[in-house]
Amino acid sequence: MFKVFLLVAITASLFPGTVQLHCCIPSQLETYIDELSFVPGGRGSTVVQNMSYDAVTKRNAFHVFGDSIHDEYDAIIDYRANMSYSWAKGVCNVTYAGPFHEICFTGGKLVRKSFMGVYPDIIKLNTYLISSERFRWSITVGKTCTPVELRRQNDDFLNLMRFYNMTVGIRDESVFTPPKICSKKESRVPKTFQTPLFYRSTAMRGQFP
Repeated sequence: MFKVFLLVAITASLFPGTVQLHCCIPSQLETYIDELSFVPGGRGSTVVQNMSYDAVTKRNAFHVFGDSIHDEYDAIIDYRANMSYSWAKGVCNVTYAGPFHEICFTGGKLVRKSFMGVYPDIIKLNTYLISSERFRWSITVGKTCTPVELRRQNDDFLNLMRFYNMTVGIRDESVFTPPKICSKKESRVPKTFQTPLFYRSTAMRGQFP
């Protein structure tokens, strides 16, 4: 008798695409996201961020980690108050938040069932494909629609987002409280805040694609 040690086990069962995806991610969660972007002939870009998402109170908070290419910064989007805050290096920009959109996935066809881990400690996953005029999406989700991997691509672009260290609920509500520098009069500038790419992608119409 012997043991086989595997980090990831995948059952590559293909389906004819008769099962449709329609679900929304948990209404309150915190997660880390590794976001990789590539363009042909260009340099790839990696952004690491953590996100606190609260659809109940319509608030989101981000921390983007700095590296040799990107500056470190934080952001809070409070849709209830219609206010958005982003700050770095002691400077805060304040503008309007716009409408809130819950993060949902719709219209995908099931193409693969798989699992991660070593049996019996496994997590079952489903992967769906969605095609639109501009992009092709591959969406892998776990139980209760928790996102695991999102891939968006066309002939000229590839964006890959991987989620990990995810917990359901908000551990500390203060993550949605902006720092004192954002209450200064000079912080309120008429500038459109660019949210991290993951949330821009999902919030354009509140769903994929």
